[in-house]
Amino acid sequence: MNMKAIVNTNIVMEDHIILDGVILFDETIIEIKEKDNLEIPQNAEIIDARGNYTTPGFIDIHNHGCDGMWMFEKPKEVSAHFLEHGTTTTLCNIFYNMDLEGYLRGIETIRSFLKSEGPHTIIGFYMEGPYMNSKYGADSKNNKWNHPISEDEYRKLVDSAGDLVKVWCIAPEREGIEEFCRYAREVNPDVLFSVGHSEAKPDMIYKLKKYGLRNQTHIMNATGIVNPLCAENKPCGIRDCGPDEAVLYDNDIYAEMIVDK
Repeated sequence: MNMKAIVNTNIVMEDHIILDGVILFDETIIEIKEKDNLEIPQNAEIIDARGNYTTPGFIDIHNHGCDGMWMFEKPKEVSAHFLEHGTTTTLCNIFYNMDLEGYLRGIETIRSFLKSEGPHTIIGFYMEGPYMNSKYGADSKNNKWNHPISEDEYRKLVDSAGDLVKVWCIAPEREGIEEFCRYAREVNPDVLFSVGHSEAKPDMIYKLKKYGLRNQTHIMNATGIVNPLCAENKPCGIRDCGPDEAVLYDNDIYAEMIVDK
């Protein structure tokens, strides 16, 4: 591969910006320095950034798709869109609106796509479900996973996804969720869990930290606990501690945020 050099650019580093910098690269980055401190080989292809900024590619761990397309249905088109807009790494989100067969089809679509040639952004899955609390933003009337957690069912799902799953979003209050977490961790020791669409109390959440619960899915969105005194949604000014409070209090758990424009 021919060597290339991005010149006339401001390079965003981890803790500072290199003004009027140069990036020398072929298949990987070779060197990054200020213009006056880097000698560009004569045969290098020059890319003039015209004073714009060059940054690392963005990483999006929770993404459903774009432009009306689901990533698990059209991974090639969605990947192309994100590469064009500066996102180089994504986790494909599959969530509660599909039944088991839908999950399995989505997993197979992505698995097959990852074997194809060409640039793409996808490195695995962020499973938003299926075992969440349908009372909290998970379509309680049409949710396909309101039935009890079944070992036969989750084994098929976990075995199909294998080590492609990076994150499972769960509601810790669901009966049988610990058994699911234990099996998912056996199949994929590196997988992490995220509390989301949940009304779990702190002790329920902290109990699952030993399985790798390290994240909350969109904090303060589709979560909470209503005190029994407020069950009829009367303004009583009381709210129990739920996922939001548990995560904000615990330095081991990240709070994922929805950043709307």
